[in-house]
Amino acid sequence: METSSTITNLHVALVYNLKRNPHQEEEAEFDSQTTIDAILYKIDVVFNIAEGLEKRSRESQVPSICDLLDIEHTGSDATATAITHDKILAKRLLIQDNILTPKYVVYNGKSLPRETISSLRFPVILKPSHEGSSIGVDNLSVVDTVEDFETVVVTKWKAFQQPILCEEYIARKEYTIAVLGDENSDCNDLQIIGPMGVTWKANDKYPIYTYQYKLSLTYFSSTCPVKFDNEEQMANVCMFAKRVFVSLGCRDICRIDFRIDHEGSIYFLELNGIPGIAPNFSDLPVMANKCGISYKTVIERILTPSVNRYIKKKFTKTL
Repeated sequence: METSSTITNLHVALVYNLKRNPHQEEEAEFDSQTTIDAILYKIDVVFNIAEGLEKRSRESQVPSICDLLDIEHTGSDATATAITHDKILAKRLLIQDNILTPKYVVYNGKSLPRETISSLRFPVILKPSHEGSSIGVDNLSVVDTVEDFETVVVTKWKAFQQPILCEEYIARKEYTIAVLGDENSDCNDLQIIGPMGVTWKANDKYPIYTYQYKLSLTYFSSTCPVKFDNEEQMANVCMFAKRVFVSLGCRDICRIDFRIDHEGSIYFLELNGIPGIAPNFSDLPVMANKCGISYKTVIERILTPSVNRYIKKKFTKTL
């Protein structure tokens, strides 16, 4: 898909996803190979919302292609998208930067010593490391005992064939927040949308934002922007989100899920480097709408840094 920017007269390619089989109607949501081939032609900027295919680093596939062809694109580069899509790797890097994230262990298909499992404070939530949209997270994902842990973690390993992140469950409400800005911005220059708080309508023992819940608005309600008990907590949340953005090398846009415990400590859960932008459905445009920010403005804020990079690069080459 090509559109022309009215400001700079650029050609912008919108890449949604790589089509697995061009003959399967159920894959209609994926762009055809024509879209990917078009990148080889005269395109100034790619607006990337492609999640890629199959591999652990699938979200970095389109950024890698663009980088190889020296084409500017929205969102983080191939390195950052690979890191942020791997929940375990992202946690390890954030811990090095003293950003709180729940204590965890990793299951790689081999039995964990019981003393290792018992080192966690139960309940514990189990989720695949390389999935998005809460895929693999369901009402059985939170376990109370070592015995349940050993049963559920094997089930998830068999289902997804990838490392299972096993981390302490942080009670209370879940939040999400968006951060926008250029890769060279310091924390003070980054923009925030949200945060949005999620409240579950179902009376689950351990409320979590499951894949099933995300597909239907009947399971939860949301409040945005959230009003915390004091302005200091809001400032802390915004600075936390900006620090995560910078620490993981993000640029242009990301959405961060987090929880706040009873003591007010903010815990990073995961980061979506290519957040959905489906109007009235995806968290980012929903948050923006609730904050009085139009959909058009959101798209412009995501696109502008990549356009500026293109202009700077083009100007530099002419010198």
